[in-house]
Amino acid sequence: MPYAPAAARVVRVVDGDTLIVDIDTYPPVFGQAIPVRLAGCDTPELNDPDPRLRALAVAAREFVRQVLADAPVELHDIGRGKYFRIIARVRVAGQDLSTLLLQAGLAVPYAGGRRPDHSVLLSAATAAP
Repeated sequence: MPYAPAAARVVRVVDGDTLIVDIDTYPPVFGQAIPVRLAGCDTPELNDPDPRLRALAVAAREFVRQVLADAPVELHDIGRGKYFRIIARVRVAGQDLSTLLLQAGLAVPYAGGRRPDHSVLLSAATAAP
């Protein structure tokens, strides 16, 4: 069951789909330096063996850093994932961060389960004008 939306402050962008946040309205043990996994998308890993996917992973992380740029965020549909991580829809300036990553071609849709194939991002990147 998801929890109510919560205002948060991004402490650090780990990678394209993971943030560390502080939620000031929560007690420190639950609300400080909390890793949050974005719901709805998956970005390539920074340690992927394919250098092209590593480059996309870096681009996704930098994209998220630029979009957030010290802006407050709201966490929506907060829940736990398969590894007991917090998973949430992250909204910044009224926009869903996962949707922005998908539109930028830096992420693939992801709803949990098996790890998605990121190679489709390479195909899309080479097909772009």
